[in-house]
Amino acid sequence: MVLLIGGLRAGGMNATWPLISVFIEEAGAVIAPRRWWFGWFVPTYQFPWSSVRKIAVTVGLFGSRHGVRFILTERPRVSGGQGTVMLWRRLVGRPIVRLFPHALDRALDAIPENIPRTECRGFIFWP
Repeated sequence: MVLLIGGLRAGGMNATWPLISVFIEEAGAVIAPRRWWFGWFVPTYQFPWSSVRKIAVTVGLFGSRHGVRFILTERPRVSGGQGTVMLWRRLVGRPIVRLFPHALDRALDAIPENIPRTECRGFIFWP
């Protein structure tokens, strides 16, 4: 299992770094809030690798890679998120996880190689 710390953009909602934990396991991935109290605002998303159609690495203005977009064939399993995101929790089909470069490399190494990978533009200001 690989544990990464990052941010999240999903279903019209954003959570900045370091509020999200990403667990990459053999069976799939889990995207969850880092602290229990933040779980009131952000739900936990869980999906198996069989539901991932492809991985898109997000690339910024000057070619810097800074995130992973999971393009799913079906909606992820959702738990938590009792507060403000209740309306968006079922609309997530392409969650984007924002990671620092060293964490992004670890994530890509842990994701099964049989899942197709592409690049997509993602313009953000990153520290």
